Amino acid sequence: MLQSMINARIALGLARAASIVGASHLLYRPTSATTPVAGTPLATLFCAFDVRPDFRLISTAQPGHSYASLLADPTMVQQGDYLVGDEIHFVAKVEPLRAALCVLCDQTVDFLNTAVATTAGSNGYGGRTSDTDLVVAQGWPVSMAARNRAGQDITKLPSDTKAAYYEVLVPPIPNVFLTFGMRLQDVNLQSYEIISAELSPFGWRLVAGLATT
Repeated sequence: MLQSMINARIALGLARAASIVGASHLLYRPTSATTPVAGTPLATLFCAFDVRPDFRLISTAQPGHSYASLLADPTMVQQGDYLVGDEIHFVAKVEPLRAALCVLCDQTVDFLNTAVATTAGSNGYGGRTSDTDLVVAQGWPVSMAARNRAGQDITKLPSDTKAAYYEVLVPPIPNVFLTFGMRLQDVNLQSYEIISAELSPFGWRLVAGLATT
């Protein structure tokens, strides 16, 4: 009971501060795997973001993943929500007695799976082609950060150049479980293959290899 009372007062204080220094953001709560930040928003909130949890608002975001504490009423959001203003953030974690943790998005991607022939007999080409791509999630804002190494392209062909690897942070996607071998495709139609997928209390953490061939 005491924690609930304290949590409510903290939420009220954060909301009041946000009404003074924050900007209006649209709140989206995805219910399907398609275009999570389109259509009618769930609500409009005054929000501000700070990379430090003390909300002194003097620190700027750094390159790489931009985690930020949310200056807004934390009882109004839940994990996986998107907050859309001049920039897009998704809510990674909501805990009692503290501000919600968010992630700044810098890419919008689709997630694809590929059906390949597995039956015996006369099949066509059994590898991956665009004709067999199945879009399982579309239009998801995510955070992508290049890792500090490159390696052989995931296609492993003789003509391949060294490929970049990216760490990708994604909120939970309704009715979609991301796995090794799925692909990401960005707005420039560049493809990345998922080589590691971890669902943590903060959402999905992926490692994806850039396909250069």
